[in-house]
Amino acid sequence: MLVRLKDIIEDRLCYERIRELRWSEGIKCPYCSSLSHRRQGQHPKCEHRHRYQCKACQRQYDDLTNTIFQDQPYPLKIWVLGLDLWLLGVAESKIAQELGVSENDCRAMSRYWQEKKGDLGSAIVGAMPGPFLRQLQ
Repeated sequence: MLVRLKDIIEDRLCYERIRELRWSEGIKCPYCSSLSHRRQGQHPKCEHRHRYQCKACQRQYDDLTNTIFQDQPYPLKIWVLGLDLWLLGVAESKIAQELGVSENDCRAMSRYWQEKKGDLGSAIVGAMPGPFLRQLQ
């Protein structure tokens, strides 16, 4: 039986790690940098994606606001796994097979990552060290 990475990694763990890496010094508004916020439940598409409202500027944001994962069509774990495999040099066809996505979608993801390659660290969470999967262990 073939075990796919996407089947053993949980979205919950990805969101927890994003929060740890992104806000290691406290949750900070991506618009005004205030540390004062209130939790506003979760994103309607994912229970693990927390929403917040800044007490200073009143704007709403969530765990993925202003990251490369914001507004993406696949679940976070698919993007995290795909990005990790891509950074390790795995071929697009193998990534698509591992993630259970079409090769066209995987090529689109790859082009997106290539465009963001110069600022992947800051675009992801603000300076994430090393491949993400290793951070989940």
